[in-house]
Amino acid sequence: MIRNWGEQSIITEKVDLIAAQIQLGNVIAASDGSVQGGKAAHVWCISDKNGYVLHEISAPVDGGPLTMTSFRAEACGALAIVTMLKQICDIKNSEPNKDKPIRMLKTLKH
Repeated sequence: MIRNWGEQSIITEKVDLIAAQIQLGNVIAASDGSVQGGKAAHVWCISDKNGYVLHEISAPVDGGPLTMTSFRAEACGALAIVTMLKQICDIKNSEPNKDKPIRMLKTLKH
């Protein structure tokens, strides 16, 4: 999963901040992906509901150039967000606010 999360590391202070915002139910996540010439990448970010970006990443998408699709790129971005948020919750031994779930902002146009 580390390759899917991007090469930028996340510092402890950001983990603490994101975990606190998750517990408050104050997190919005968004992603996008694109393919061109058989190569793909995705970007994603986690922000609070005021639009303050807590963490953002871009990363390549693995796969063969003949089978690469924009759906794969976009799905990798969504997967990266979900697994990163799950990892943060596991590290901090916390759970998302069930009354205020994390909102994912992405419309797949396929």
